[in-house]
Amino acid sequence: MGLGINLRRKLREHEDALKPLENILKINLKEEIPKVKGMRDFDQLITAPTLGYGFPDNYYRVASLGPRLKDIKVPTLLFSPTDDPIPPYVSIELVAAIYFLMKTLW
Repeated sequence: MGLGINLRRKLREHEDALKPLENILKINLKEEIPKVKGMRDFDQLITAPTLGYGFPDNYYRVASLGPRLKDIKVPTLLFSPTDDPIPPYVSIELVAAIYFLMKTLW
């Protein structure tokens, strides 16, 4: 809930800078900003279409680090604050555990 409120506040603060996107994305910011409840809504409204991904799932699939972890060839230390809502801390721990198991078992 807090993330959505903060996103809406930031969108309103920077509405003038985002104004050119209205024509490009065929949206009305005054109507769409109140609908943003979380990161996925923001990605649906702004990120995915602006970057050419169309939909959030396409953006997440292409931009995600998860599938690329297996390609890391040197010891790597990942940092993520425990209070970061994107990504949740538990997902970093889970990805690290899966990566360790993949390296160990294969």
